[in-house]
Amino acid sequence: MELEVDIKGLALDPELRAVVERRVRGALARFGDRVHHADVFFMELGGRRSDADVRCRIVTDVRPIGRVVVQDTHDTAFQSIAGAAEKVTRVVARRLGRLRARKLATA
Repeated sequence: MELEVDIKGLALDPELRAVVERRVRGALARFGDRVHHADVFFMELGGRRSDADVRCRIVTDVRPIGRVVVQDTHDTAFQSIAGAAEKVTRVVARRLGRLRARKLATA
């Protein structure tokens, strides 16, 4: 799997990069060759409406379901990547399960 990390609005330190790579690879590893690519974007939020400061968005291409986009927002980049990684695992598994169920229903 190719992994690109695009940090927007945050300083990219080696510790954060290592955590991002470990979390995303771990979240998507169970799907094997179905995952072509994953992009990770961080955005620092500067509003007063919310206590959450950092949004993490993961965009991945999964065969045969296509593009999957999830995001999570928390106080820190470390918390937001953890939440987004958990979400991407759930979403990909759910969509692949639905696809499998449709194939079995039509067979």
